Amino acid sequence: MSVKRNFVLTFFLSLIVPFVFAQKTPQATEVLVVGTIHGMHAKNPHYSYHDIVRILATYNPDAICVEIPPSYFQKKSYLQEMTLACIYGAEHGIPSYPIDHWGVNYNVRAARKEYMQTEDYKMKKRVEDSLLQHSSIIQRFEEKYGSLDSLWSSNSVGYEFFNGKDYNDYTREAYRIEIDVYGDGVMNLHSEVRNAKMLSLIDSAIALQHAKRVIVFTGAEHKYYFDDALAKRDSVKLVPFNEILPLVEVTPSSNETDYLEKWLARGYYQDANVMYTNAFVPLLHGPEMDTKLQSIPENNVALATELMREWDTLSHKTANYYFERLWLNFLQAKYKDAIEDSKHLYTRLNELDGWFYRVFYWRNLGFCYDMLAMRDDAVQCYTKGEALAKESGCNAELVNLIFSDYKDKPFQR
Repeated sequence: MSVKRNFVLTFFLSLIVPFVFAQKTPQATEVLVVGTIHGMHAKNPHYSYHDIVRILATYNPDAICVEIPPSYFQKKSYLQEMTLACIYGAEHGIPSYPIDHWGVNYNVRAARKEYMQTEDYKMKKRVEDSLLQHSSIIQRFEEKYGSLDSLWSSNSVGYEFFNGKDYNDYTREAYRIEIDVYGDGVMNLHSEVRNAKMLSLIDSAIALQHAKRVIVFTGAEHKYYFDDALAKRDSVKLVPFNEILPLVEVTPSSNETDYLEKWLARGYYQDANVMYTNAFVPLLHGPEMDTKLQSIPENNVALATELMREWDTLSHKTANYYFERLWLNFLQAKYKDAIEDSKHLYTRLNELDGWFYRVFYWRNLGFCYDMLAMRDDAVQCYTKGEALAKESGCNAELVNLIFSDYKDKPFQR
């Protein structure tokens, strides 16, 4: 009888145990890492901003990870393709998670520029160049495609290339050599520390969402790191980019068009005032726009005027609203209107986030007074602005860039 019972028990267990373990084994999360090209999407016909939307529509994820710092997420403008991915997610009920990380408490790019003037850098650069020249991976890539700089400037390759094996192999090798020579520091923007932290944020997003189908958007130079790390995990099924090809065709939504043409990120920001504030940044505060007025395109002013009419309709007016209206009225030579705007803002300067807005409030108001030949008022504004800039930690070079010699000579447009 005992032999029979043992046989029955063994037979029963042979049926039930695989079933139990199969039930308890979690399904691997599918993860697609997509390398993007940041601002180059605007110029590359083979990898446009709209291709980000096509990738999302093709893969159909249930969670979206984007290269945006958590402190910026839904608060400040950042990389355009990342915000666009979040807008798509909001339209389709897909949650987005910020995964970028900058752990250093100084301007790492400025530190890199300073280091590149040293003898230590020059010595190590010769070592790096030699290693690159003797790397079969680097040389094979350049023989096939030319230099990476020429590829970037030509806009001749697209999403398949930047998400393909050759580019991954090249960036992996280039970073390996750079880290071997310089360490994980300013020359590679602390890439190892940064990538590791970003990977942990990806893990957190997957765990929070219990996601089964995740897409990770990151600059193409990070893709190799995430691919290598995720491919080693039993809990993850890494999806090669070429498996989702060809991409489906998608008609741009009105939200996508508003963002790419007007910088209005509808659905991304939770507060409409924040949305309009961030739309004005690239339009009227882009590179050198605040110090070289001639660099502001006329079309930007026209577009900002259109957005201001929308912003006017909000019942609650923030301090940023009055700051931007003052600046826009100045650009349109409506100096008296700008001064009226300043009166709404004067008692609310502490509501402006960061030294930039508060310092430029005084500079811009001084411009308006100078244009109306109200010299004493203009000088008072420049004096207050300079003092505030210095209190805020601006160095002498930056203070001079903002205020020039306006206290001695009236601003002339």
